[in-house]
Amino acid sequence: MTAISSNRADKKAEKLLEREIARKKRKLQKTTAFDVFNIIFLLILAFIVIVPFYYTIVRSFLTQQEFIMNGTTLWPQSPTIGNYRDIFVGTGLLRSFFNSVLYTVTGTIFSMFLATTLAYGLSKKNYPGRALFQNMIVFTMYFGGGVVPFFLLVKDLGLYGNRFAVVIALAFNAFNMIILRNFFESLPPDLEEAAMLDGASPFRIFWQIDLPLMKPALATVTLYFIVDRWNEWFWSNLLFLDSKMWPMQLELRQILWTSSALAADVPAELGRRTAQLAARGMIAATALGTKEQILAAAAKVEGLTDLRVTAEKGDEVSFTATSTAGADLRAALSKALAEAGCPVVSLTSDTMSLEDIFLQITETAPEEAQPEETEEPAPEAAAVQPEQSAEPAEPQAPADDTPEQPEAENDQKEEE
Repeated sequence: MTAISSNRADKKAEKLLEREIARKKRKLQKTTAFDVFNIIFLLILAFIVIVPFYYTIVRSFLTQQEFIMNGTTLWPQSPTIGNYRDIFVGTGLLRSFFNSVLYTVTGTIFSMFLATTLAYGLSKKNYPGRALFQNMIVFTMYFGGGVVPFFLLVKDLGLYGNRFAVVIALAFNAFNMIILRNFFESLPPDLEEAAMLDGASPFRIFWQIDLPLMKPALATVTLYFIVDRWNEWFWSNLLFLDSKMWPMQLELRQILWTSSALAADVPAELGRRTAQLAARGMIAATALGTKEQILAAAAKVEGLTDLRVTAEKGDEVSFTATSTAGADLRAALSKALAEAGCPVVSLTSDTMSLEDIFLQITETAPEEAQPEETEEPAPEAAAVQPEQSAEPAEPQAPADDTPEQPEAENDQKEEE
């Protein structure tokens, strides 16, 4: 009977367990309104967080003209890496990045050494002068020597312009030292007493017992020092004259200052250039006569520039000109052509639209840069050719020539 009752109890317990498991599965599979709200809320939050980063990345691949015309789009029409090239090649950003890494690593190691050793000594209650040193350290948290005394100290030590000067400037932090001291004091003293009974030296106790137990505090203080070192720019600006020693924060600050200075001059420059371009007008004309006569007559009209022949059909010559005087010069052009004997067939004018003005301001015409490269070498080549032609002429002259030939050669040299 006892065995039968126990079997029944076991079966009943198994059924109850199966029912409980099935109930929990149904509860997990059931989606409540609260779950739907959480999913929607997290999706909206993720969208708000991701969109600014996405638009920042997209804007980095936009050209200046596309950004001004269309603003920030979902995807650039003509992606370019010119912005990254200007940043990494045109500035010292990469060099300053490695400088920041160097200052952060070396400074953090040096600061952790000072803070850890001092905190370990001050955590011992039997340390002589413990209260005096603690009060001196706390005093530095409220009162500092100032920038000028530190600058004079660094200069007298011969560290001005030296990379190690920045490491010294932020070498000690009283707040971080106090955090480590409190962690050292929280360690059970029985561990040190047991180690001393086993013959361990104070350095071995510090290195093999206390430091492994201090890993959470060491990680926290190390992070504080890393952030402090990485964001440092004030002392670098004060102690470094050479920009090759600047950290990345100082380099970014210089880039922002330069951009702000350029941006301050942009509105006035754009207004001036817009007024100049708005005063311009394009004149298209067709006249009867030769190309030389028509261009010579049009060149006499004051305010007309950039004369260009567009077509020639028999005696008809079509050309365009740009009016920079801000006035309608069609009457003056027609009069000049009539006086030159070149009757006008058609004459029209048109002012520049806002789109044309914008394109003139933002785009750099390659034609404007070409004459500077091709015009200068021409006189040098012309000057070299007479020298080359004159040098071989002297040995070729025969010795028994008449006296008239040297005079003729001298005349040729003078003319050249």
